[in-house]
Amino acid sequence: MPNKDKIRKLEIRKNELVRNIHTCGYHKKKITNLVSELINQYHNDRISYNEYSRRISASLDNKSPEEWIRYYDDKIRDYNEQINRINEEIK
Repeated sequence: MPNKDKIRKLEIRKNELVRNIHTCGYHKKKITNLVSELINQYHNDRISYNEYSRRISASLDNKSPEEWIRYYDDKIRDYNEQINRINEEIK
């Protein structure tokens, strides 16, 4: 069984990872909301397809929404794996 100092450090790291997971979820939701809003504007003829594409590109640093969602999903998966390893180490 790890000593108390090591357990404390592992718990701190685990809390950081949980915060990172929440941050990734927040950013995924922002992307989803942005895309939904722009699609809605495009379908209601408030913006052209070119404007839709320009805004998506500018807002998402020239990456597609799918690329960002995949990126955040991969990060969340990695963070969860790290949490599982920490939990095993704490036992």
